[in-house]
Amino acid sequence: MRSPAALPILLLLTLQLTAWASAAPTYVVTCPAVIYHPYTTTLWVHLSGLSEPAQVTIQLQRADKTQSITLLDREVQEPHLYLNITFPAPAPAQGEEEVAELQVSIQGGSLQVSEKKKVMLKALQPGILIQTDKAVYKPGQQVKLRVLSLDRDLAASNEKCCPSLS
Repeated sequence: MRSPAALPILLLLTLQLTAWASAAPTYVVTCPAVIYHPYTTTLWVHLSGLSEPAQVTIQLQRADKTQSITLLDREVQEPHLYLNITFPAPAPAQGEEEVAELQVSIQGGSLQVSEKKKVMLKALQPGILIQTDKAVYKPGQQVKLRVLSLDRDLAASNEKCCPSLS
């Protein structure tokens, strides 16, 4: 004879299995809105609830549609996937910045997803901080300068900004 407590546990387990079986696949892809060149960028991919194999493709498409950079092209067999993809940020095609599209495509038996989002590719030049040795000078005094090059994290950079000042 079964105990009275076994019936609710069995019912709860049955409901939980039914919920898992009927759960629709979900996905999350996160990427910074601004990608700075020449630094590396990380892209995160999370898939869950896959009941069948799916092909996942993530590409970075340039605005002029001439070049496409494939960041991920993988067949996923497991029901859950969590990846972080680190890649070097591409340089903007012309000048300082360029708008590109991040294309996410997930193709499986019953799962067909295709999304596009815009991201900014930006060439990051070092920031320059110029400091004088005094706040106020008298006429004829020699002015002394300190020039500091800063990277995107506001840390001192070895990159030279003005070769003539060396």
